[in-house]
Amino acid sequence: MEQRLWLIATVVILINALSQLLVSSTADQDQAGELLRSQWWAWGYGSQPPLYTWIVKTIFIATGPSLWALQAIKVFLLSTLIAAILGIGQRLNFSPNQQLISICGFTLIPQFLWESQRDLTHSVLASVIAALTVLQWLILERHRTWWNYGIAGILVAAGMLAKYNYLLLLGGLLLASSSLFTYRRILIDRRTLFAVLLACVLLSPHLIWVLSHPDVALGGLDKLKNDPAILSNRVMGLLNALSSAFRFLTPLWIAALILLMGRTPRDVSRQPGEELLLRLPLFIGILLLIVILTTGATRIKDRWYQSLLVTTPVLVASLAGKDPPSRRRHIVAALSGSAVIISSLLLPGRTVLAGQTRKISRPNLPLPELLRSIRAEGFPPQVILTSDNFLAVNARLIFPEARILSSRSASLATVESLPGLGTQVLVLRSTATDQESLPKILQAFQIDATGFTIQSRTRPLHWAPKKTYSLEWTRLQLPILVDAQRDLHG
Repeated sequence: MEQRLWLIATVVILINALSQLLVSSTADQDQAGELLRSQWWAWGYGSQPPLYTWIVKTIFIATGPSLWALQAIKVFLLSTLIAAILGIGQRLNFSPNQQLISICGFTLIPQFLWESQRDLTHSVLASVIAALTVLQWLILERHRTWWNYGIAGILVAAGMLAKYNYLLLLGGLLLASSSLFTYRRILIDRRTLFAVLLACVLLSPHLIWVLSHPDVALGGLDKLKNDPAILSNRVMGLLNALSSAFRFLTPLWIAALILLMGRTPRDVSRQPGEELLLRLPLFIGILLLIVILTTGATRIKDRWYQSLLVTTPVLVASLAGKDPPSRRRHIVAALSGSAVIISSLLLPGRTVLAGQTRKISRPNLPLPELLRSIRAEGFPPQVILTSDNFLAVNARLIFPEARILSSRSASLATVESLPGLGTQVLVLRSTATDQESLPKILQAFQIDATGFTIQSRTRPLHWAPKKTYSLEWTRLQLPILVDAQRDLHG
């Protein structure tokens, strides 16, 4: 049963990835970010931990920068996530009906069904590692070996290198374990120290980088800089966290009501592992409450819950019991199947139907064609400069041999000069999105170039030919080039 569920889910994920590649060769937002960061190795890449970028960089060594490689990584991660959830169910001795409910539950969480397949990166990786961490914890319940503690330590380090909010999942797991005798034994075992030391060793290079670059590493935490002394900030933060959690769990909570209506806790006999999953969201919520009250944070995004509440569908299956009423199971399965079909149609359909719906998305932009037409003019740039990260990284798909730099990245650190006699430079801007002119882009890189010729080219949008998209560019040959990346990432 588990193998069939995993295979069906993986095939659906693969089909969705291929359908999106077929309708557009333009990178979306999060994909664009990875194409930009994966040009170099670093212990940190701004406010996001580096593990996802390391994976992308490793794959690109073999394949070169490409969208299909990014989609292959996504398919592998989501397939692994399904396998981990089914593995948790096996450890909890789930019936086939419960395993089916677990997978159906995932399709009723839009962050997994839609956003993860559309564009998310770090959140997907963090969710996979979170699920594997819980699975490893269940394995430790019965097999407390040095090997399994070592794997747990590696997963903890990987989770922190995937996304920082994994710390809340880990903290909740430790608190939930300390409240149960069976799992408290895992914590007081001497091999726990080995796991902790292993995780610290693996994390230490990145932590040293964070301490050396606090402004860059913590740049995304401005949402936590509100005044916690102001009561309204705390209230607003709590309401926002509850609202985001509600959106994240919709419509899963509706399916849960259908399955659990009329049941009481006495109707279900829970083993220690199921009790652990029941307490885990409670302790995560307590930790999140502490964060909000101490920092005054007011913006809690629903996608942050992806790694924190990754086991919620498993919890619903646990509470439903081994043999829930067949009519209720069929209703939930029908809801799940409908959601899968609709999302599979809309993932490519949002691009294909843009001309009719008038909702233009990034995959509709004809960047590959415009950039290929510029390349066809025979000017081989060694460096491409732009003020827009999205434009910069799509340029990398067409000019993989060039170094791509964005003035947004250059502004994050003091600019250094790198001698580059005769460097061929292509400067790009989108007339639709870029606010900076070509001279301002050059100024951001401390390049003084006057008298250059501006060229432009326009093409209709993919699947929306009544609208157009234009690029402006100029070509330069400079004695000095700014190396913003070297200074920024050290």
